[in-house]
Amino acid sequence: MYMYLAILQRYSFCTLLASNVIMTTSRPPGLYNTNVGVLGHVDSGKTSLSRALSTQGSTAAFDKSPQSQERGITLDLGFSAFFAEPPKGKGWEEHKVDMLQYTLVDCPGHASLIKTIIGGAQIIDMMVLVIDVNKGIQTQTAECIVIGEILASNLTVVLNKCDLIVGDKELHLSKLKKKLTAVFASTKFGTPDFVCTSAAPGASDKEPAQGLDEFKKVILDKTPLPKTAAQDEKEFMMYVDHCFSIEGQGTILTGTILEGQVSTGQTIHFPVMKIDRKVKSIQMFKKPVKTARKGDRIGMSVSKFESSMERGIVCAVGGDVKTYTMGIAKINRVRFYKAAIPSNSKLHITVGHATVMGVVRFFEAPLPEDGSTAKFNFETDHTWLEELPESSPKTREKLKNKQPSVLYALIQFEQPLTTPIGATMIASKLDTDVHSNTCRLCFHGTMECALKTEDLPKIRALKDKVRPATIDRVLDDYSVIAKNLVKAKGGDVTRFIGMKIVFEPPTDPETGEYPEGRSPFVGKIDSTFGKSGKVKVVFKQPVFKKDEKGQPTNPKYKLYLRFKVNHFDKSKAMLQHYL
Repeated sequence: MYMYLAILQRYSFCTLLASNVIMTTSRPPGLYNTNVGVLGHVDSGKTSLSRALSTQGSTAAFDKSPQSQERGITLDLGFSAFFAEPPKGKGWEEHKVDMLQYTLVDCPGHASLIKTIIGGAQIIDMMVLVIDVNKGIQTQTAECIVIGEILASNLTVVLNKCDLIVGDKELHLSKLKKKLTAVFASTKFGTPDFVCTSAAPGASDKEPAQGLDEFKKVILDKTPLPKTAAQDEKEFMMYVDHCFSIEGQGTILTGTILEGQVSTGQTIHFPVMKIDRKVKSIQMFKKPVKTARKGDRIGMSVSKFESSMERGIVCAVGGDVKTYTMGIAKINRVRFYKAAIPSNSKLHITVGHATVMGVVRFFEAPLPEDGSTAKFNFETDHTWLEELPESSPKTREKLKNKQPSVLYALIQFEQPLTTPIGATMIASKLDTDVHSNTCRLCFHGTMECALKTEDLPKIRALKDKVRPATIDRVLDDYSVIAKNLVKAKGGDVTRFIGMKIVFEPPTDPETGEYPEGRSPFVGKIDSTFGKSGKVKVVFKQPVFKKDEKGQPTNPKYKLYLRFKVNHFDKSKAMLQHYL
């Protein structure tokens, strides 16, 4: 372990560049990095915990910026790291890992910085939720839990500031853990691990932090093993969170590698600017390396690149990163968001480190019978939704007889967005009053495809339309004269000629099903009748036949002209292919 620390502490990025010396070493083959997001309400002690744990800090760590120093809070993402030897007998030996590097992503906690929090959470492998033990769950704590449910699969809860508990400490902690256990029981995390800490006892750097050994043990036990080597074979892609220039040396990009790997001398692509540039050098926490791979936090010097770019994405030349103003996302509603979300709402859409305004429109398709979550298909009939359905238990109970569906959102961005297809997106209502104590995160999902305006009519988002008709008189067992298909007397009904029409019984108001033993009949609008807006309707079955007592064999049945229109088809063609 000390060998790694010695190597990491030997050089600083700026010193190497300023002296024109590039001393590049191979990436330690047995080093494995895990990104740990540190989230929580403002002033819960996230930065203090990160500082107490870390042996390496980046230039953006521990609130070093003048703005953070002035306001006394975290304003941007901070990155630091600590190292540990992997536990024996957990499978690390099989992956030839002999040192674990934990990159701590210290996220802001203030409500107004939620966009930065979401951006930081999209690059993490594990999540640590820091809670002030004397305040419990606060507004941003709740939002961080929601973000964790969306983006993390692994959660540890840190109960911080235990040194400030007044009275019976054990009783206080027991009551708080009981409350928190009830809260987390309704989340995907179930019962998370709780660790009690005092990251800055007495608000002083002089006293040693408490509880760090227990924290490290929990994190070590929960760290997921590396995935297959195939991850390195994917094309390079990296989220850039900081960009700055060093005079005479070029531009430095810092960020986290999402996919693949990158090496010195490699040419990379800037999709927003549509330019290619060569990587001059790479560092991982001040240690120069030749190659970095998925999950690594790096800084790299790029030649001949001058830009005001602050955040964004870079990728391999020819990489599948698109810039678009319209796309389709497969989505899930955040169950804690209680307000209605109508189609055509304008929301904040966050993908990676970018947040833009976008207008959303919703539709759904039946879940495939095999339960697979197939990608969006333009050939599939989708149902237009006036608003995004609620996801509360009561709503799910009402919909228990409905076939499970996949929800989609068409999003039209006010500004071009550059993202890889398949990227995670989160829609929020960030103009909500931060003091309102309500969840601002509306729904989340993955970007399925990018669209152009001319692609809109290809989306089959169908809206049900129905026109009731009244039987004017029965001609015989197979045909009738119907009226009132149009509201205006004598209105034009010629556009309905040749269309199918349904003769059906009333349905159950709760289940929407037909009475047992009863089913609808499908007929055809054969021709107009007279000049008063009436039509002749013909069926192949004797649906108007009377029984021996002269009573209709299909009592209470009514005529309905049912069809669908595609919301995105300006011609509003009437579709009946499903009948």
